[in-house]
Amino acid sequence: TSKLGNERILRSHLLGLIATGDAESDEEIADFMNDTFYGATFELYGVDRVISNVVDFLAEEEMVERDGDRVRILPFGKRVSDLYIDPWTAVILKKAVLKMDQDTDEMMIMQAISCTPDVMGMYPKKDDIPELESIDMEYDERFLCTIEDECGGTIDEEADWDNHMADLKTALLLVRWISEMSEDGITEVMKIGPGDIRSRVDSADWILYAMNEIALIFNPDASKMIKPLLTRVRYGVKEELIPLVSFRGVGRSRARILFDAGIRGRADITRIEESALAAMPKIGKSLAASLKEQAGYSRETSEDDYRETVDDEMEYMLEKMAAEEEAKNNPQPAEPEPEKKKSSGKTKKSSQSSLDIF
Repeated sequence: TSKLGNERILRSHLLGLIATGDAESDEEIADFMNDTFYGATFELYGVDRVISNVVDFLAEEEMVERDGDRVRILPFGKRVSDLYIDPWTAVILKKAVLKMDQDTDEMMIMQAISCTPDVMGMYPKKDDIPELESIDMEYDERFLCTIEDECGGTIDEEADWDNHMADLKTALLLVRWISEMSEDGITEVMKIGPGDIRSRVDSADWILYAMNEIALIFNPDASKMIKPLLTRVRYGVKEELIPLVSFRGVGRSRARILFDAGIRGRADITRIEESALAAMPKIGKSLAASLKEQAGYSRETSEDDYRETVDDEMEYMLEKMAAEEEAKNNPQPAEPEPEKKKSSGKTKKSSQSSLDIF
């Protein structure tokens, strides 16, 4: 529970009002809120006081700026509003990227995103505690997110520790996922369901993207560590498979098959005979032809024309992810086509229906 208590639900809402210019003072925010469900919800606590506390928090974290009785958005606040994340999540991520250095590893980054309010923790069972406490002792005070950050400075030490363990279990799940542990393996060893994996992966996918965006503002060097994880969390792969999952129709299982057969990226797909590609497990003629086409196969085309480095593949994936999220957040008006149904676009990651995507 955040130290902001009942104000948590209002943080994103009020930041959005200020970012869009719909409200430019505490009074205008209160007038707007009094006509909404929020006004009735917080009537018991005094909506004016709640609004003042939230705006003070946003100002303290340099998302907005007070100028007399006026309030205006700052660049950091505008970016947080555009990312549709809880401002408290943004504060945690900002602190984390500022701490990142060459010694930062996967577990430390996964712990940072797992302790944000936008990623739900996983209640640890009794059997989980020894392993989680061992990880906590191993990292000691090196985690990017402190217990105080996680819990908003509450004074209930027992509850704070429970929350820390729950978030650490989520981080462990994500590390296992990007280490290519199978879905069945994760559910068995962690005693959870497939839905638990999917929900945490989906949340982590977006919050990691937000972390990268915040790193670009405050510590661009940290982005170099975060960017590979964007693809790895989305597909559940080790770093060596990043070039392969950029191909349409290739997920963690097929990417591993291709890699184990000696195919590392576009250049290898260009060189290999289509029939040999088609003969591989889970590939087949149709996908083999598609892969050759996606690789830009042509007898007249030089291999120098292909993006063969991991850095290039990650840039490609990042641009692709950003375009997908932009399309979801800003859908274009549908063309009048009565005979066709247009997808609502509300379901995230609709192209990946299962965890062990082919």
